[in-house]
Amino acid sequence: KIVLLGEGSVGKTSIVLRYSENLFNDKHIETQQASFKTKRLILDGRRIELAIWDTAGQERFQALGPLYYREANGAILVFDI
Repeated sequence: KIVLLGEGSVGKTSIVLRYSENLFNDKHIETQQASFKTKRLILDGRRIELAIWDTAGQERFQALGPLYYREANGAILVFDI
């Protein structure tokens, strides 16, 4: 389980869609709740399945953060410069 964390409108959903489905949408659609995609790949000769969680970055959803990253194996922090 990998979670993407960051403020709203920094591109978390775009990163998830590009990596998991090779899609890109140039229109901004605000994430209202967490969603996840799966990505199957082979790493060191072993099949693995990543559960990639895309979290909503708006302040009103920040209290839900711990629920999404509980038991995560890693996190990707996304920010806009």
